[in-house]
Amino acid sequence: MEKLSLNGTWEIMEAPLSAGPDEFETYLAKGKDLLGEVPGDVNDSLVKNGSLPEPLVGTNFEKFRWVQERSWWYRKRFAVPAAWEQAAAVELSMDGLDVHADIWLNGRYLGHQASAFYPFVQNVKDKLLPGQENVLLVRLTTGQEHFEKVRDFPLTKYVPTEAFRGYPDRGEQERIILRKPAFVWGWDWAPQLATCGITGSVELRAMAKSEIRDVALTTTLSENEAVIKAVIELEHFTYFDSARATIAVSLTDEAGSRFSAEKEDLFVASGLNYYTLELTIPEPKLWWPNGSGSQHLYTVQVEAAVDGLEIKYPAFKYGVRTIQLDNQPGRFRFIVNGQPLFMKGGNWIPADSLYGRITEEKVTRLVQEAAAANFNCLRIWGGGRFELDAFYDACDELGILVWQDFMSACSPLPAHLEWFKREFQKEAEYQIRRLRSRTCLLLFCGNNEVADMSYDSKISTDPGWELYHRLLPRLVQNLASHIPYWPTSPYGGKGGIHDPDEGDDHHWIVMRPDPKFWSSPEYWDSPNLPLFNSEYGYGGPCCLESTKEYFGSDSPDLSSELGRQHTNTFYNIPRVAFSIKEHYCDPEDLSLEEYILFGGLCQGLNLGYSHESLRANQRCMGGLFWMYNDAWGENGWNIIDYYLRRKISFYNVKRCLAPQRLVLRRGGQAFGGRED
Repeated sequence: MEKLSLNGTWEIMEAPLSAGPDEFETYLAKGKDLLGEVPGDVNDSLVKNGSLPEPLVGTNFEKFRWVQERSWWYRKRFAVPAAWEQAAAVELSMDGLDVHADIWLNGRYLGHQASAFYPFVQNVKDKLLPGQENVLLVRLTTGQEHFEKVRDFPLTKYVPTEAFRGYPDRGEQERIILRKPAFVWGWDWAPQLATCGITGSVELRAMAKSEIRDVALTTTLSENEAVIKAVIELEHFTYFDSARATIAVSLTDEAGSRFSAEKEDLFVASGLNYYTLELTIPEPKLWWPNGSGSQHLYTVQVEAAVDGLEIKYPAFKYGVRTIQLDNQPGRFRFIVNGQPLFMKGGNWIPADSLYGRITEEKVTRLVQEAAAANFNCLRIWGGGRFELDAFYDACDELGILVWQDFMSACSPLPAHLEWFKREFQKEAEYQIRRLRSRTCLLLFCGNNEVADMSYDSKISTDPGWELYHRLLPRLVQNLASHIPYWPTSPYGGKGGIHDPDEGDDHHWIVMRPDPKFWSSPEYWDSPNLPLFNSEYGYGGPCCLESTKEYFGSDSPDLSSELGRQHTNTFYNIPRVAFSIKEHYCDPEDLSLEEYILFGGLCQGLNLGYSHESLRANQRCMGGLFWMYNDAWGENGWNIIDYYLRRKISFYNVKRCLAPQRLVLRRGGQAFGGRED
């Protein structure tokens, strides 16, 4: 397989939102309005072009609302080698089309892509002009024009926004019609900054007569050996001709020891073929989560010879390990290599409000910092996106297990619409296949907090029930049965959520209206904690340097309107002030530096103490706080800020999550005089 990347600089044309696909000839010939990068976002291109200021500084994001009212046409001119005329097929792959994209190649319509969560792929060999200039044209919008389709849906009234907390511009109830990251329409921790662009890679792939499409690995461990099963997907690009093949798979350890298996004289039919090979590794070097052992990775190589054609699949890394979810009565825990382990870490969100401009270097650095803080788990939240390959690479290398939500959060979805259900299924199938051989994959979870919203989530009311409780479990079982599946989070018990003795919980005590819960670490000494606390948190300020940076000023005022916009809508400044008064001093008349110091100490105290208590409580086997990182600079939940600077709380968490931690506490009366 030969590849040609079409990433880099593209031409962009701006047009009215009403300029639809039927006007493509105009924008095929129109002069460019600006240049933009792919992967990237038109909002960021406008910044780099000098048309708009950086949106995440101050309240500049308000100046980008007009972008939603326009359509944006991306154009790329390129040439392909003349030799590609001999290829069996030439595929165009476009990832991260955000959103509802229409695509043309050399003036010929290729199709429509309705989801940002899986790539548009099509054989375009008959539409290419080898040795000549080719033109690829893509129409994109933020998706806002599709809101009208759900204006009258009863479901939309159950979609929460931040309006009732005084942020009317954060949240769009109609967002449920779009298959793109939901947080870009505004959340308690992020402004409304609607994305639009080609946010993933674009490439052409010239196929030989036969190609290895996919390799799926699973591990079975016994006392002294590991059996690795490899399922190889091979495509033979013929209509009727069959062939014969030899296929080999090998795993090589870091010392150079090689373990392999081979099958010869295999029949190859036209189209897709599947072959299973098994190899045995005596005394295998196991992969362990961070803090529990080493993260040994074998190098996997798969090769085939089909009627004399030599094929090599790109080598990749794989850790030998097993994972099971144990939810026997009174348990919700993960068993890694036969050992029950406490999951300690945080919830992950996209590292920029304009997620198309997130670099591989930034996500790698964030995973490195998580490992430095003694995490062994990150939960990818369902209102963001499936992450870059670089994220999962870093998690594999550093021992960070990944709880992977599918992309659904805090709202019902219009799954009664057949096209919507088909899109959800396509993206789920793609992502399961993409991630199933990742060593770091801990769990697939259907959604975030859909069952926890304030509406009747019975089958007859929420069409999304079918997705989480029928479609996804079937897909995971068929495509990746070795990975545990959980339908929603939180989930478990007779009422379906918040049962301390069944499943996982989002144990958010700081959001309770009673101030005694706002900063009370001793609460976590209660014996009746959840079996697994997969989301909870405490807020705190960024360091002074970051605060000045997101204010765009050397004299930031957190009490100003700008400061309010950059403060989490739940964990507001009065709650931080309450915490400071409870534990350190009177918050009145504190300087900004003092506020940052004491506010950071309060966040660190609560996060650290709670994690120690969760780990010490023998019934609890997981604590994942909200949230680890951030999408912009704010006074909020994270412990490492948007600018990759550690907050004070980072160090408390790091100490309290050390692999071995001795905690001595004086016994006494339970929190509030009773057990809560």
